[in-house]
Amino acid sequence: MIAETRIDESSPRYRGWRVVLACFLMAFFMFGFGLYGQGVYLAELQRAHGWPGTLVSAASTFSFLLTSVLVVFTDDLLERVGLRALILCGLSALGASTVLLALMQTPWQLYLAYALMSVGWTGMGTVVIATVLNSWFERRRGLALSLAFNGATCGGIILVPLLLSLTGSIGFRSAMLAATLVMMALVLPAVVTFIGWPAGMSPVSDGRPIAGAVAAPSHSRKALLANAAFWTMVLPIAMALLA
Repeated sequence: MIAETRIDESSPRYRGWRVVLACFLMAFFMFGFGLYGQGVYLAELQRAHGWPGTLVSAASTFSFLLTSVLVVFTDDLLERVGLRALILCGLSALGASTVLLALMQTPWQLYLAYALMSVGWTGMGTVVIATVLNSWFERRRGLALSLAFNGATCGGIILVPLLLSLTGSIGFRSAMLAATLVMMALVLPAVVTFIGWPAGMSPVSDGRPIAGAVAAPSHSRKALLANAAFWTMVLPIAMALLA
């Protein structure tokens, strides 16, 4: 839903662009640590602990499978805990995950770290970013989403090489801890300062109209899963992502 206002979305003063900046930083670190960093963890954990690659890759697979389940309940979490609290929870979980990856000593800690990373994906991943930006933009929605998700690409081309460089100079443990501190220093103030819903708006309304907003059609999970048109969109995208 988008509020019916006369605000010029193209204006640099529009608050939505500061929300885009916060989402860019969220995507930068979430994808940098949670997706593109997987190869770094695989190599460094094998080197540090002598664990087989199958153990580390299995934990990584477990994380992505758990994420695919948790994100289904994003709308419920947004309603129960609120947008900012959910993102801060995801940020805390991601930070705990990267710290644990740096300090772990046993395989069970590896799975705990990847489970925490799944919580991070739920709180500050693609679903949350798209949801919040959809509420701030209508005419400039495509541009806003593109700019925010460019953070994901930048996470791969900046954060991962930086991690490798720092690992070579100060070691994997110190590199992960330093990168985690930088993430907290950048993302936490941006989320606290910029993230929120437009005035009078919420992603869920429990069937009640929201003042000043155009309500979007409501669909239950059961109805969507029984909708053939829904699957014609989901399955091709799923196959592309699988590839």
